[in-house]
Amino acid sequence: METADLKDFKERRLRLKAMLKAGYPSTIALREFGIEAICGMIAGGATMRDIAAELGVEVASLSTFLARPENRQMVRAARQAAADVLADSMLSKIESARDPFDLAKVKEYAHHVRWLARAYAPEKYGEHVNVNTETDMRSIPDAVLLARIQKLLGNENRGNEQ
Repeated sequence: METADLKDFKERRLRLKAMLKAGYPSTIALREFGIEAICGMIAGGATMRDIAAELGVEVASLSTFLARPENRQMVRAARQAAADVLADSMLSKIESARDPFDLAKVKEYAHHVRWLARAYAPEKYGEHVNVNTETDMRSIPDAVLLARIQKLLGNENRGNEQ
């Protein structure tokens, strides 16, 4: 038995394919299909190539549609959710490796998934570097500050003399 969401998705996909067959531009057909449905596919871990094939459009058309300013926020949220799905899939693949060859394949897959996760959700999976460059002028000795000021003024005066 189909859920209402699955039935709605299938109906949307049929309408999209009919629009494309009728000659509508893919951007109009994708807009009609709905950014929410596409983001649901992205959040589920589907690749751009898989989504484009499923919908019957070119990857470039899908990419252009997703890059539109009004879609960016939803796509970003979907990709952050996809990062978690990809991380989970990586764990299940590691657990299911049967021999050293499988493990080597999983290692390559894991490398790619880590890269995607960092790209999709840098706050969660990226490298965190905290650089604190705040300096309190009171912590610098007066002699050091005075020497720096004199050096700067000396360089300024030499530049005016030439």
